[in-house]
Amino acid sequence: MSLVELFQQLQKDAESGDVSAQAELAKRYEFGEGTEIDLIQAFYYASLAAENGDLESLNTLAIFYATGKGTDQNIDLANELFEKAAEAGFDKAILNLARMFSEGHYNNKDKLLQYLNTVSKENQKQARKVMKIIANDV
Repeated sequence: MSLVELFQQLQKDAESGDVSAQAELAKRYEFGEGTEIDLIQAFYYASLAAENGDLESLNTLAIFYATGKGTDQNIDLANELFEKAAEAGFDKAILNLARMFSEGHYNNKDKLLQYLNTVSKENQKQARKVMKIIANDV
């Protein structure tokens, strides 16, 4: 199967409701893999996948809102989406909330510390480092 055929199949699968195809298309459009970069399409497919429960896509959607990539910037919605993914135990979202906190865009310190205490083993070192910084924050 050629790259063009693969891409067409992904589109067909995504439009049929295949969440993994929706998430894959979002990435391909975001980074121009097998197609031109199209942030509006990336946002569209990330939205579909997020609505269908894909946590990576929910995190990506939050990043799009945080940065204004593919959509209008909306910090409050970005934080809401990061929190939703964090509450589902998605480590990347928790670490992204920590980044938002460090940039002054997220102010729920107690909730962030709760999330940081739940990260998986492979991210605990980074989480502890962030918790130490937050604890020393005046």
